[in-house]
Amino acid sequence: MVIPLSPKKPCSKILYLEPVLVIVPTLEPSAATAGTNPTPDKRSFSAGGGIRPELGGPPLVRLNSMMTPLKREAPMNNMGVLFSATRRVSVVANVCNLMQHRAMLFKRLEATKTMRVYIAHNMDDNEELRAKLKSVEDEFTVARKVVDEGVKLLRKTEKRKETAKAESRWLTEE
Repeated sequence: MVIPLSPKKPCSKILYLEPVLVIVPTLEPSAATAGTNPTPDKRSFSAGGGIRPELGGPPLVRLNSMMTPLKREAPMNNMGVLFSATRRVSVVANVCNLMQHRAMLFKRLEATKTMRVYIAHNMDDNEELRAKLKSVEDEFTVARKVVDEGVKLLRKTEKRKETAKAESRWLTEE
């Protein structure tokens, strides 16, 4: 059995003299990622067509051994479109981390209080126990300050979360 040769001929000429070294990100998000337009943006699915001039993109200039487009992007008027979603996600992550940290510190405080009561009850002029009690009390005050700061940060973050939700509701209504 003989396999026939493919009727397609391989392309022997070089399409690009210089390789594209860097893909330059755009400053303006596509409409599909910003969520302002229900139809997907064709530019976000292209495989480098917006960068190479041979494929209809802007002309390229070599600067400091990097290729950059000459076309400038229009400045964004509404920066809230870019940052509203990311701000909301980071606030939720910070609140979760603060709550876990706060729970761990409360467990330590309870253990410290229990140790303090036990040592005070069984001390009897023991200098070593007094020194340990002093160090535990110092750690207790430091832990209490950290918990108070954590509570303040948690309240601030929850307020920021509420304002971010209000801003996102306001932006979706517009």
